[in-house]
Amino acid sequence: MKKIQHFCSSMINMNTPATRTEWWIVAVPFFAPWIILAPLVLVSMLFIPFFLMSVLSFILGLFIIPLLFIVTLLSFFVFIHVLYVIVSLRRYKDLGKSGLWIFVILVPVVGGLWQIIELGFVKGKTDYR
Repeated sequence: MKKIQHFCSSMINMNTPATRTEWWIVAVPFFAPWIILAPLVLVSMLFIPFFLMSVLSFILGLFIIPLLFIVTLLSFFVFIHVLYVIVSLRRYKDLGKSGLWIFVILVPVVGGLWQIIELGFVKGKTDYR
């Protein structure tokens, strides 16, 4: 139990750099939903005309699916995004870079890949794994 408490408190401690392991623990739940949702959004956009053909599908597509998405977004994504930013800032600190590098993720496609490679694979100053 003490190990779990220590791990949880170390995740948000901004005074220490983050290891690659800590970053991966947060990054997988951060990126996984987007990797799953991106193809689903693309497929749903391609088949919108077919969904409009039936009233039930129209109601499902117009109300229920967006509502479920918003509930999921508010409950899980907000928490994991905040935790991801904290751990990424700590990881950049470990690499000896400015925390402003966190904004590289705003560059479409390339920014996310850049951050995965840099924060997930590049060895930091205190990371000996």
